[in-house]
Amino acid sequence: MVRTRRIAIYLLLPCALVAGATAGYEYRVGFPRTITGHRVHSSHGVGQYSLVFNCGELINAAIDPTSGQLAPIPDAGKRACVGPPATSTNGTVK
Repeated sequence: MVRTRRIAIYLLLPCALVAGATAGYEYRVGFPRTITGHRVHSSHGVGQYSLVFNCGELINAAIDPTSGQLAPIPDAGKRACVGPPATSTNGTVK
């Protein structure tokens, strides 16, 4: 009886806590997903969708923040993270 209680406390309880935390994070924040090659982050608690582009990637799609529908941008020419190069404290380019 004591052994069964220890197994429940030391194994099953932490697993249940991790599963509950994962489900809560998915509901409130949402894990990023890849849809048609683009990383889409959805937040179910707030109901907002956002599109994530890697640095240097062509921004060729837009997303509706409420429905999550992707729409192509015709003649896209803008790239993500374009700007002056980051410099370190001694003046060299990172």
